Amino acid sequence: MAPSVAAEKSKAKVIREVVRAYSYVLMWMSISCSVILFNKWLLAYSGFPFPIALTLWHMGFCSFVGVLAVRVFRVVKSHNMTAREYMTRVFPIGLLYAGSLWLSNSSYLYLSVSFIQMTKSLMPGLVYASGVMLGTEKYSRGVTLNMLMIAFGVVICAMGELNLVVKGLVQQLTALGFEVAAADQQHLTTTPSNNNNNDAEQQQQQQQQQQQQQQQQQQQQQQHSST
Repeated sequence: MAPSVAAEKSKAKVIREVVRAYSYVLMWMSISCSVILFNKWLLAYSGFPFPIALTLWHMGFCSFVGVLAVRVFRVVKSHNMTAREYMTRVFPIGLLYAGSLWLSNSSYLYLSVSFIQMTKSLMPGLVYASGVMLGTEKYSRGVTLNMLMIAFGVVICAMGELNLVVKGLVQQLTALGFEVAAADQQHLTTTPSNNNNNDAEQQQQQQQQQQQQQQQQQQQQQQHSST
């Protein structure tokens, strides 16, 4: 009896975790769809064609929530980065993401929501291609063929789009490029090998500073002894 009870409890726990995970996914998808449709309405139909201002509000709100989560409520653990680490690791990713968001919002002025979402299916292929070029992904013929099939499908959708505006298409594809660059930058800055290299650079800088301080102390001692 005991093993069966334990198995039932384990099964019930797994079911609860699955239901919880799918609930979060459905919630995220619902909120994401709502934000996309609201941005389309705001930029294209409500008389507010200002994607840069919308992007500024978006990034400002994300920064505000991030400060509250890390500094005030401490829901997320702080990494205690120095100013140099922040500028070299976090700032480039934020800048690329802001560029992607701005161009993507701008494309809502010219393209339909459905077509924009179709172009976003190119993201896995672009991330894979950039990863292969940077050496973070291994080349696979099967994966490459799958990505080419997805790209071919997007091309067919573009050819069948009735209200295709080239300016909006260029903006959306450029936004995808910025997003891929941000993903690559994030991957490179979070890999252990890159972190080890950064730690080694910091150690070298600290050693150089210590050597300079020792040289200055020796010079001061020599000056005192000469006087």
